Amino acid sequence: MPVDARARLAEAQAALVTALAGHAAAPPGFDVDRIHAAAASLANKRRRAVARAWPVLAESLGDRFAERFEGYAQSAPLPRLGGPLADGRAFLRWLEAMGEMPEACRLPALAVDLRYRSVATGLVPRRGFAFKTTVLSTQRRLIVGLRLPWLDGHWVSLPLSWGLRPVHTPPRTVPP
Repeated sequence: MPVDARARLAEAQAALVTALAGHAAAPPGFDVDRIHAAAASLANKRRRAVARAWPVLAESLGDRFAERFEGYAQSAPLPRLGGPLADGRAFLRWLEAMGEMPEACRLPALAVDLRYRSVATGLVPRRGFAFKTTVLSTQRRLIVGLRLPWLDGHWVSLPLSWGLRPVHTPPRTVPP
């Protein structure tokens, strides 16, 4: 196959993939309705995979899960590494940036962060030491997670009131 034909084929394939991901219109010569149907099917498959990998997330968001995930998926490509676990973790970061991360997802996210390291292309297994924290505001708890090479993951829950109360010192009076 000539180099020019390969370049045109690669361009057409890239345009098709972009359309199937829902980020562009159907390329010329393709049935627009079928491209939209295939794109919707792939988006549903992606959403269901994240819901299976992160059941607490799907349960916490309830009816809003599909709508919120669609908003995320339109702005974020599918991670190359880590599959649905990485996609769900990226979705949680997106929700956190929007101020909508469900509190019930903080512990599962901490567990993933102790075992995996986030990179631009997804998640990779963590090696060595890891130290992560999260706050459960409804329970008023600070969760400290620790991963050591010989200890997969361990966490400690501390009450937020412990050592964090404002200190009030009475004013000093100087005797006359």
